[in-house]
Amino acid sequence: MTARGKLWLSTFILGFALGVLVFYIRGVQSQPDVQPIPTAKAAYQVEPLHEAELEGSHLREFAQTSHQMGTTVHIKAHATDRAMVEWAFKAAFDRIQEIELMMSLYRPESPLSRINVSGKGKGYQVPQELGMVIAKSLEFCRLTGGALDITVKPLLDVYESAAAQKRAPANSEISAALQHVGYMKVSVSDDMQTVTVADDGMALDLGATAKGYAADEAVRVLRENGIKYAFVEAGGDICFIGPRGDGRPWMTGVQDPEGKTGDYRTVLEATA
Repeated sequence: MTARGKLWLSTFILGFALGVLVFYIRGVQSQPDVQPIPTAKAAYQVEPLHEAELEGSHLREFAQTSHQMGTTVHIKAHATDRAMVEWAFKAAFDRIQEIELMMSLYRPESPLSRINVSGKGKGYQVPQELGMVIAKSLEFCRLTGGALDITVKPLLDVYESAAAQKRAPANSEISAALQHVGYMKVSVSDDMQTVTVADDGMALDLGATAKGYAADEAVRVLRENGIKYAFVEAGGDICFIGPRGDGRPWMTGVQDPEGKTGDYRTVLEATA
């Protein structure tokens, strides 16, 4: 190869390398501040499937418990095909785990956790599903006049820290935390893919709404997998499919907050 040819080849290689480097840098800079949910599914603990007779019906009762979203999740279904139930239950538990990976405060890689360390006055890209749940939660905040407030985490942190030290939080600590509480300071874009937090010290907590959404999604998955009669309870959030397999309504007790576990203020009958 001539000297001129070698010079041309060297120039081409250098230009190509620089182009790749610029493309990579621009790609990194254009990445969303909050990354989508991790693709890998973290393991969760699930108890063995329990099967029993269902009195007054040709169906069998199947029940299984998992440990997810910082609580226990109970699923009960009335059916005949054990293999179908096992498949449907696993699909429902997997769906709940997807939601946990997206909305957990206890996983630093979750999109919700990244919002909480993102900073103020800027929109942060989130999975559309998370944006939808935040938007719906904000609607509940407005409907309750702030009795539900998904920005209460800074105040909860104060109380948890004080409890760990076996003391009551100081009024100054409470006042300082309240400066960073207020659902009005959070907004979600119309396409549900951008969340803006207007205060550096704010943090979102979906503990009051994410489990209910997870129960709804578990019921949807069960129904799509052929389950006609089911009950899902996720840390007190409950959802049903139809009546029970024996035709009776599902029964759920309202715990007496001042009583022991199992002391109910009332028992509700429900079908869906």
